[in-house]
Amino acid sequence: LGEALLRHAFLQGFEADLSLYNLGGFRAILAGDEDGEISISHCTRTFQFQNTLKIYKILGKDLYVGLKNLIETGERGFIGGGVRVAFHEPCWDYVDHTNFDGLGTDDLVAPGTEEELANCQNAGISPQIDIIDVEVLVRDDEQCVDDVPCESRVWKTLEKGRQYTLITADYLSTVIAGFIDTSASLGKDYEALCGYIA
Repeated sequence: LGEALLRHAFLQGFEADLSLYNLGGFRAILAGDEDGEISISHCTRTFQFQNTLKIYKILGKDLYVGLKNLIETGERGFIGGGVRVAFHEPCWDYVDHTNFDGLGTDDLVAPGTEEELANCQNAGISPQIDIIDVEVLVRDDEQCVDDVPCESRVWKTLEKGRQYTLITADYLSTVIAGFIDTSASLGKDYEALCGYIA
């Protein structure tokens, strides 16, 4: 989906450094019919909210905080394209990560029961997740010229003072602080995914 969102923006004449989508936006597994064909109805079932996709600007420092919040909360991650995050979860060995059934519900909770997290803390370990590194796939200024859309990209470490362009659902802009709306609307989320698959 992350790559589908980036491609969707590019095909409409917009360059984005990265895309983000919250895990809670998925409400069903994307599965086609008996022949493996996927139609718009399959995509709309997967994305029941049919959020509007928009282009936003965000400073690296705000992006960092938003990614950390998505990883630490019940979402326990995100879907993205053009972004890589390495993080350390200190209580990993104390938590049963095989029993996480949050898909399609509004009551997502982070892995780890109160007892599991208490056992971790009793062992002297803080459950605080640490982000080790964030990289963004940005425009390669050595290969791209002027303001002409260009698909050449390079991985660069997140810079807290740099402004990044991202595509995401309008819903996520209410969850992460610092989004600057560019007023560019790119249709619905299910259209980007089905367009990419087609």
